[in-house]
Amino acid sequence: MIKRLDHVHVVSKNMNESINFYTKVLGFKLLRHVRFGPSDNRQLSYVGLGDMMIELVQPAHDDEFKGTEARPIGLSVDNLDEATKRFKAAGIEVVNEPTRGFSFGGRQAVIRDPSGLAIEVRQWDLSDN
Repeated sequence: MIKRLDHVHVVSKNMNESINFYTKVLGFKLLRHVRFGPSDNRQLSYVGLGDMMIELVQPAHDDEFKGTEARPIGLSVDNLDEATKRFKAAGIEVVNEPTRGFSFGGRQAVIRDPSGLAIEVRQWDLSDN
């Protein structure tokens, strides 16, 4: 019945900053940008990387930002040290420096997007295959 994970919702405080972060820093492609609601004052955007898609949506209420530390998305990289250097050079907050994973053989770090969302970045080890 269910074929695959289709997309993940990410609440965005500033759509332009979020699009820039996901496309220019993380390498996603902007797939679609839509304005909706009264006077088209709300926005949502879809960004994709391979078969992964994120729906960036503006919050209807300020309380939609509760629980963002749950790390709703995780990204995979080939070289975590190089990725971390690139994030820092782009002014991206690195919340947790690269460290050994406790439930897998690789390493992980945590970065923060412009809306305050914590994103886990992993480098898988050969022993994880």
